[in-house]
Amino acid sequence: MNKSESDIFLEFHSSYSMLEMLREGVSCELLLSTADLIGISPQELCTLLKVPWVTIRHLGKDQKLPLRVGNHLLQIIFVVKRATAVLGSFDSAVKWLKAPILAIGYDTPISLMNTCTGIHVVLDTLGRIEQGVHS
Repeated sequence: MNKSESDIFLEFHSSYSMLEMLREGVSCELLLSTADLIGISPQELCTLLKVPWVTIRHLGKDQKLPLRVGNHLLQIIFVVKRATAVLGSFDSAVKWLKAPILAIGYDTPISLMNTCTGIHVVLDTLGRIEQGVHS
C-alpha cells in the first residue's frame, strides 16, 4: 500500500522527527511510496540516491535501507515538503521540481538532488522564490 502525500508529510513535522526515523531505519516502502508520490519510477529515484535498483528490488518493503540511502531519501522528502510550502500546493511543487529552471542553469531541480550540494542549491532557490528574489 502506498503512502499518501499527507501520510509522508505528517511523519516529518520537524527535523528531529526525521532524525528519529533515520535512527530507527528508513524502510524500503518509503522509497517506493515517495517515487510513486512524486511521479517518478523507483529506478529513477534509485539513480538520484546512487543505489542500484536491483539492490532495492531484492529488499522487502519492511526492510531498512542503508543509512546513507535513507538519509538521502529523507533529504529529498524534505525538499518536496519545502517546495510544497513555498509554491502553495503539492502539485505545483512536483511540477516545479521537474521543470527546467533558469536560476539553476535550466537544470530541473529534481536532477540536482543526487548530491547534498545539489539539494542545498534547490533549497536556496526555493528560499529565493519565497523572498521574491528573481534570478
